[in-house]
Amino acid sequence: MDDYHHNLEIKSELDQLFSDGRINIFLKALNFAKERGLGLLEATEVVEPQPLDLNESKSYSNLFNCDKEGPLLYQTTAFEQIKNIEQRNGLLKMRSYIMSKSKKFM
Repeated sequence: MDDYHHNLEIKSELDQLFSDGRINIFLKALNFAKERGLGLLEATEVVEPQPLDLNESKSYSNLFNCDKEGPLLYQTTAFEQIKNIEQRNGLLKMRSYIMSKSKKFM
């Protein structure tokens, strides 16, 4: 945490690795662990978010132990990518259809 806040080279590298607002979620997790004397364990592929319907996401753990901000950011990024594809290809109706099929998460 100190390195991130006081070393511009480390901050720049982490900001690039955790782009699109993900750094804030990572820092939040680090602060949560630090305040409670805990550590973090990277566990890839534990949650497989389904950005078009987050309630259909797969989890190999208790999803309620996860911060909702992660999947919501994943969904936002996916919708931005879809929007860019639509704009490049003139498919403006695709997003409306997907949004109509998306349900409220949890």
